[in-house]
Amino acid sequence: MRRGILAIPAVLMMVATAAALAMPGPMPPKTYKEMSSSERSAFVVERARLVGGDLRGDGQSIDVSPELARAIRVQLDGLVSEKRKGERAVTAILARGIASAPVINAAFRAARLPTSLGIALAMSESEFSVCAVSPSGARGMFQFMPKTGERFGLDADALCDIERSATAAAAYHNSLKALFPGKSVGPLAAAIAYNTGEKAAEASFGEIARRDDAAAAEDFWRVILTGLDASNRTVLGPEGQAYLPRLFACAIVAETPGAFGVASSALSGL
Repeated sequence: MRRGILAIPAVLMMVATAAALAMPGPMPPKTYKEMSSSERSAFVVERARLVGGDLRGDGQSIDVSPELARAIRVQLDGLVSEKRKGERAVTAILARGIASAPVINAAFRAARLPTSLGIALAMSESEFSVCAVSPSGARGMFQFMPKTGERFGLDADALCDIERSATAAAAYHNSLKALFPGKSVGPLAAAIAYNTGEKAAEASFGEIARRDDAAAAEDFWRVILTGLDASNRTVLGPEGQAYLPRLFACAIVAETPGAFGVASSALSGL
């Protein structure tokens, strides 16, 4: 599913902002903005190790290669850039996320999925815009195409309903996990498939994502970071390559909002 065009009513934006300002939460000694370049790089590696385990669902930290860290930082720096103004600024994104987090968390918790995954998906797909619309016709916070939504009980009139779309997104992710059952990278492959679709994901890394051998993770990340398979054939386009690093970047922001200027606890725990 492609990220949509942000479209959030001004009243909802005001409510979300007020909620964000009211939420108590820890503030780090330095915000990301105040960090030096080397400090930012170290922060990305440390946080990516943790959120990777959260997104995968086992809570165990993952290995973060220098190449993956650089890809995540590119996405993170773009997400928090000062060039983003108004409703596209990271503080506004987090305000919308705080307002929506309890509904998203409840839906993913009910589906026995990590709440951090639901939060990261909503931020990556729409930046928490309730009724985002993409050029391809995807709608809502979780950017469902109408036909895909129908598969998971989401009719066209409900695409902008946060509770129903979050429930459908969790069901969709569980169906994708069933296609890619490898314990090492299967859940992360399912997260990319949410964006690329099942057929494209199968063609790109389907066999890898069903394996549990020691080399599966190495093979998977090679495809994600280069777009190339073991034979150096291009199997994943630029958007697919960027999606998982962006998902990690969104999770980092959502799990440590204090580092980005918003005094709140992790959105996945709201």
